[in-house]
Amino acid sequence: MSSIGVVGLAGSPGVTTLAVALAHRLPAATDRPALLVEADPDGGVLGVRHGLGASTGLTKLASAARAGIAAAAIDEFASTMASGVPAIVAPVAAEQVHAALRAAGTHLARAFS
Repeated sequence: MSSIGVVGLAGSPGVTTLAVALAHRLPAATDRPALLVEADPDGGVLGVRHGLGASTGLTKLASAARAGIAAAAIDEFASTMASGVPAIVAPVAAEQVHAALRAAGTHLARAFS
């Protein structure tokens, strides 16, 4: 599995759009499945923009990963966008994203690597 991180400064336009585009195109280019993980410390927008509702897979994933998590278990926390790309959606509130990353960031980084 390969990992690609897309990072921008606060309020940077186009970062989420670029991440979604990469997640759509990478499977065709690499013959590997993609998983989009939204971990924006300013709060998530994928759930609203892509009709995934209030699902906050990142919060649920962080709760499950507090003591460690296997890479194979991460997919369970993904919602599927209309295009078929699985995405782990961050909560809209920045405080919730910060809490999730503080609680399980080390374990998540290990599982993603």
